[in-house]
Amino acid sequence: MNTTERPVVLFVDDEAGNLALRLPRALRDDRLTVIVPDDHPLASRDTVDFATVLDYPAIGLGEDSALERNLGDHAADLGRAIAYRIRLRGYDGICRTVAHGAGIAVVPEPVAERHAQRLPIRRLDLAEAWATRRLHLCARD
Repeated sequence: MNTTERPVVLFVDDEAGNLALRLPRALRDDRLTVIVPDDHPLASRDTVDFATVLDYPAIGLGEDSALERNLGDHAADLGRAIAYRIRLRGYDGICRTVAHGAGIAVVPEPVAERHAQRLPIRRLDLAEAWATRRLHLCARD
């Protein structure tokens, strides 16, 4: 490697096999969950399907986010689109905005668990199998 070059490290999910990357080993599983305000109509559920999630205004990351592109693809598979109320730069802002009742969001489970300890939000499991992603750590030689 040229000394002026920096290695590129990527966290990718199982679908990255389509990118012709060598996926040496899985790093960990990453479960996507839905967060809703405590007083939301879905708050009494433990699990929700993605089609139902699409019935509500969404809070999400920017459109350049891999997660949001992935969710958009799953919505398109259902013949739907995600109705974003607002897009933010990070999960902290997303969780706070959900807590204030502006919409619901799909976030990684550790994010939901961490923020549910201090904000009035509830975490719901997504029913679809694709909600559990296997993350791989890849680096360019």
